[in-house]
Amino acid sequence: MNMRLNPFRKMSIKGRIIFTSAQLASFIIIYILSRTALSDVYLFEWTAHNHYLYIWIPVILLSMFNKTIISLFLTAGNLIGIILGQVLGDIIRRNNILKITDAMTEGEKYYLRSHKGAYIWMLTIIISLLSGVAAHIIYKKRVK
Repeated sequence: MNMRLNPFRKMSIKGRIIFTSAQLASFIIIYILSRTALSDVYLFEWTAHNHYLYIWIPVILLSMFNKTIISLFLTAGNLIGIILGQVLGDIIRRNNILKITDAMTEGEKYYLRSHKGAYIWMLTIIISLLSGVAAHIIYKKRVK
């Protein structure tokens, strides 16, 4: 395989630092937006408040140990998951609120009013991680 066309080849320490910094910047930018302009949007506020469940730590470690495919999938999964979780969570919540009746218990009403965006975001992260591991394994087999 031509190494110049391979974006996932072993990087120098400097290259890994730049690559890791770029990925970390995406978390920082979303965090800043979540705390300022998007502070009233449920999932952006929730993920920022919960420090993205610290998934930025494995992203840094994977990048530094040259597992770039997996770290890219996790970073992309975070971005996609936040947007997908917010949009789908809003739709699900809106539809569930329409199902609320006076005969329901407070617990049932609470469940139907709750936003499911965080679960969608977490599921997206898990799928991204598994996809990244699979892509990494496939890539390693093709390189050999």
